[in-house]
Amino acid sequence: MMLINNKWYVAPIQLNSSFLLPIILILFLLPIIKQVRAKKIKWKKDIIYGLFLIYIWILLSITLFPIPLFGSGAKVYTLGFGKQLFMNYTGTKVPGFWEH
Repeated sequence: MMLINNKWYVAPIQLNSSFLLPIILILFLLPIIKQVRAKKIKWKKDIIYGLFLIYIWILLSITLFPIPLFGSGAKVYTLGFGKQLFMNYTGTKVPGFWEH
């Protein structure tokens, strides 16, 4: 949900961090499959690599996601970018700061 000019806008679709799970799983399984074929499995390296991928997934899920996806022609796109960037989470205004 986005608050723009004291109106709430809800995106019909939200892209969550679960979108990245198949990508991270593939990135984890490719080196392991190569190691199994070569019969040189390095468990310590694989565990550290897996923990690194989990860290990247958590980092992206906190900083990047959820991404609201609005359809084409949505009311949000008719508003100016300056109005879209100001999101009022607390419902309070800073006197003199946003007033023109």
